Amino acid sequence: MVGSLYYKNWVDLEKNKEKVFAEGYSTIWEADFNAHGVEKQDVINSKDICKYLIFPKASDDLRALQRVFGYLNVKMTDEATHLFQSRAKRTIQSFTEFCKEQIEIVGAVSLFFSS
Repeated sequence: MVGSLYYKNWVDLEKNKEKVFAEGYSTIWEADFNAHGVEKQDVINSKDICKYLIFPKASDDLRALQRVFGYLNVKMTDEATHLFQSRAKRTIQSFTEFCKEQIEIVGAVSLFFSS
């Protein structure tokens, strides 16, 4: 759920940035050129820099959502790893018990036929 929300918001933000960049500079960009130490004209001429700087509030919100998505992915991976390890241990224990029982059965059968 969080992943699809993050992806949808990212796609929407990128589309908005593309659209606004194509229209040319305006105050709707909300970009603070001085804070990043770049000239306004350099940003206007560079699509990559422009897309990075425009809509800073929306970009920050998206980065926060990305962190939540990343955290949940890490937790899900940790839990899945723990689950798989627990199942593997149980499987190994069950197989070991099965082998011990088979050894006992074979030993009993061989004693029966050897006597």
